[in-house]
Amino acid sequence: FHTGATGRRLSPIAMRRVWCRAALALCLASLAVALPLHGRTGSQAGGRAGEEDTAGGAAERDAKRRTSGYRVDRQRTMGKDRTCSKEEVFGKVSKADAETLFRSIPDPASARKSLGDITRWDHVAGTPNGNLVADYVFDRFTAALDCTEAVITKDAVEVLLTYPESRSLTMLSPVVHEAALAEDILPNDATSDTPWRNKTFLAYSASGTAEAELVYGNFCDPDDFDLLATINVSVSGKIVLCRYGNTFRGLKVMNAQARGAVGVLIYSDPAEDGFKQGEVYPDGPWRPASAVQRGSVQFISKCAGDVARLYSSQSTMDLCGYEPEDLIPKIPVLPLSYGDAEPFLRQLVMLDGAALPKGFQGGLDFAYATGPGPARVKMRVDSPMKKSIISNVVVTIPGSKYGTDEDRWVIMGNHRDAWVFGAADPNSGTAAMLEVARGFGELRRRGWQPERTIVLCSWDGEEWGLLGSTAWGEMHADELAMKAAVYLNVDVGVSGHDFTVAASPALGAIVKNVTSTLEDPARKIPLDQAWGGYVRTLGSGSDYTVFLDRLGVPSVDMSFRTVRAGAAGYGVYHSIYDSFSYVSQIVDPDFAYHTLMATLWGVLALRLADAPILSLSPPDLASALRGYVGNLKGFMGGKGCHGQCSKLHAALAAEDRGLKKIDLTDLETAVATFSKVADSAKLAAEIAKCSSAAGCGTLVQDRVNNALLATERAFLHEPGLPDRKYFRHVLQAPGFYLGYGADTFPGIVQAIRDANWAVAQEQVGVSAVRVAAATKALKSCIWKRLCVHLVDFPE
Repeated sequence: FHTGATGRRLSPIAMRRVWCRAALALCLASLAVALPLHGRTGSQAGGRAGEEDTAGGAAERDAKRRTSGYRVDRQRTMGKDRTCSKEEVFGKVSKADAETLFRSIPDPASARKSLGDITRWDHVAGTPNGNLVADYVFDRFTAALDCTEAVITKDAVEVLLTYPESRSLTMLSPVVHEAALAEDILPNDATSDTPWRNKTFLAYSASGTAEAELVYGNFCDPDDFDLLATINVSVSGKIVLCRYGNTFRGLKVMNAQARGAVGVLIYSDPAEDGFKQGEVYPDGPWRPASAVQRGSVQFISKCAGDVARLYSSQSTMDLCGYEPEDLIPKIPVLPLSYGDAEPFLRQLVMLDGAALPKGFQGGLDFAYATGPGPARVKMRVDSPMKKSIISNVVVTIPGSKYGTDEDRWVIMGNHRDAWVFGAADPNSGTAAMLEVARGFGELRRRGWQPERTIVLCSWDGEEWGLLGSTAWGEMHADELAMKAAVYLNVDVGVSGHDFTVAASPALGAIVKNVTSTLEDPARKIPLDQAWGGYVRTLGSGSDYTVFLDRLGVPSVDMSFRTVRAGAAGYGVYHSIYDSFSYVSQIVDPDFAYHTLMATLWGVLALRLADAPILSLSPPDLASALRGYVGNLKGFMGGKGCHGQCSKLHAALAAEDRGLKKIDLTDLETAVATFSKVADSAKLAAEIAKCSSAAGCGTLVQDRVNNALLATERAFLHEPGLPDRKYFRHVLQAPGFYLGYGADTFPGIVQAIRDANWAVAQEQVGVSAVRVAAATKALKSCIWKRLCVHLVDFPE
């Protein structure tokens, strides 16, 4: 045996390693026939397969998934049903030229047509139109990837969903008033005359009736309820009126329910996304008075995905540590427009001369009050739970090592379901994904093949609690643990012109590199300069959650939106006015930003798929870890805390010895050691040498790549975070009372919020152990041993 790069003869030990590696590859190749990726048939390995009915050969293959509620509904392997002509498959594009060719393909007119087609239909998850749009995307992928070897599947996933059958809200005293609970028809919004305008609801609200005095709870985070307590206002036995913002809507309900509330109303205040921000739609981008934000009220920071896990052989308790009923409200909940909320807010007063707590005043033109009362209200919700089918559409573009244990996946994801038409959220991202697929299809027909397999995922059920992506991630967990290299998410692709990125720290550098090569269409400067380079920390609220927080796959989430202090991302979020009319008239009339998003997304994927060494930056990860420790120290001193800070502030005021005794030494030492390795010149030289095949050979390249991925996986703590076993990543997670927002070193931070000093110290130890494991993975895989098993990172 000789190495391919150097021709040097291998030592006996190295030869044994090669034999072991070859034997493992042979075993996995054999297993690939029995357990194919995305339902790949054995015939595909030796030829091409066309679309298959699951009643045929796929039925036996998918028997386990069928019985568990996850099955392949449609499948097509491109090229089986016809022979492609030389005119259709031609040329040989080089790796160097592939990116240049790809950049020429995303097209504004094509993106506009895709978005217009999709948003002709309302497509709420689990509805017939939702399935229709799934088939549309399947067919568009089929056309884009014709005459390639791509595999396209449509997976049917059984889940629990709720839909509104009836609901009402009435003020009984001091005046009688019935809320409209409907959105207005607008003359220049072509789809606003839809039955869904009269179906404003929150998914997973309990059905029932509540009658009680009304209390205004501001954002309804724990600190807001603590402020109410300081003026002797209790929400026990009351209906609570919350405003959107700061905290995920489901957690507002969780907080109110925990304090004895019998019902919750959630409204959009004009201070965040209405007339206080500027002109309202249709004259501008902000929320009109009748627009209602729908959404899920699942307790998503406890666990994402289908609350009943109907598709899985594992129970909700197995995966999440909670029963299904502990993940959704037990009380009725309704969303309101600010037009509907105003009459109720006007009938509240402050009791006993109390002052309105700081931060409670909103944007309506009168003085807010907390109550309770004198407004007394009655609310009714009839929203039964039922089994439904959602559909993931998944495309696999095989890489050069497809079907072997050395194959790695670059996964791109966007959800397709919407509240109601979803032109910005999420289908601006869907339109961009279809442009990416067109580009990859053109490259593949010209002879290009990615080194790593590219997987395009069109998720369903995201709006209800990340249902489709979570199901897919759980059903493929073992494969993903071994093969997933990165996950690139685009949810709201375009709702404004300001580029934002949240990412695993190791991926920040490649995003900055690619954006430096693109131009911002409005500002006419490089995109990286328009953006500014700030990379946020990933929390939750979109489909990267299962990949990053559960499986340890480094992830990116990108969007063009409006960035303004105190403002929501855009004004018609989750209303019927998130329509093609809104996007084409207000947001991106020439579809330049849709095209830019497609180009950026595709180029990122190309570089990650074709680079000899994965573009994961250990120095950036080390820098982030040092920053997290600094933030943790500041947090322990009361800095950077919001949402749930009362106990921490009380401990600081009392100079609590338990807080002062929390010792970060082990964590600081672990981070310093990791930084020494990650920032070392030796590591940089090893990566640089292996960035070309001639530098160190493919075996060593695989070893280095495995080291980089094993480093990311090493941050997973198998038992999970305290009271949140689903979330296993010790570096970041959604804040327990934030949902969208992230906590870094979340196990430590949440224990400090709870004033549980013993758990905080325990989590310091857990985090230190995982950082040390990451150091060992990075160091030993590169210098000491062959890293065959990616999942076997050091404990």
